[in-house]
Amino acid sequence: MHFTLIAGLIFGVNAWLHPPSESDRVITVTADLQRQIREQWDEDRERHPTPEQVQQMVDLWVASEVLYREGKTMGLDRGDEMIRTRVAHKLQIMIFGDVRVSSPTESQIREWYAQNRWRYDTPEKVSFYLAPAASEAEANRFLTEMEAGKEPEELQQSARAFIGRPSQSIAVSLGQPFLDRLLALPHGQWHAIQSKEGWHVARLDEVVPAVIVPIESVLSQAIEQWKTDETRRQALEALARLRSKYTIRYEPAA
Repeated sequence: MHFTLIAGLIFGVNAWLHPPSESDRVITVTADLQRQIREQWDEDRERHPTPEQVQQMVDLWVASEVLYREGKTMGLDRGDEMIRTRVAHKLQIMIFGDVRVSSPTESQIREWYAQNRWRYDTPEKVSFYLAPAASEAEANRFLTEMEAGKEPEELQQSARAFIGRPSQSIAVSLGQPFLDRLLALPHGQWHAIQSKEGWHVARLDEVVPAVIVPIESVLSQAIEQWKTDETRRQALEALARLRSKYTIRYEPAA
């Protein structure tokens, strides 16, 4: 994914991908480059990037520059007029091709599976309705009106259905205490409930338990995925070693 993003950035702004440097071991991230990255992001996504997102794109550009210079040092650009992304891609292929990964030991695969079992297990899923309320008093007013056989218009307009949402995503968006309270509700009944976003009225409809997949039933797939992950890890370490040979300089952002 990282190298795909690098390629997209380079093709999009090819005219300014060669900032001046004081030596072959100094990479200068110019103010103009940083400005172009921000403008490219704004154009593609119609919103301003955060400083962290700008830094991520700069890091991708630096990684591409490192690969390009190393590729040129190895003569990968001789007789080839392709842009530097193609040269960097050649070196990328060489780096990944040089990685040799053997099968993991039993302890290695079990440790990896314990950390990555989310790829194989089916998480607990929850279906519920949720409508915001301005306060606890308003949430209770909604409940009182519904108990009297009247469904408030505000509730009709704002209630949202959440069907088959993984429990963890609910905990992230609305808070673990909210999830705990939601799961404790009787099914099919409206209740006032508070989340980190404020007060709501909620109705729990269904909870589908998680399905835990034992490693024995997916062992061959797990081993192949472990090899893929280990290959990527070693290749990225090789890139980091190449990058460490360079001094990265930043001009003040414009």
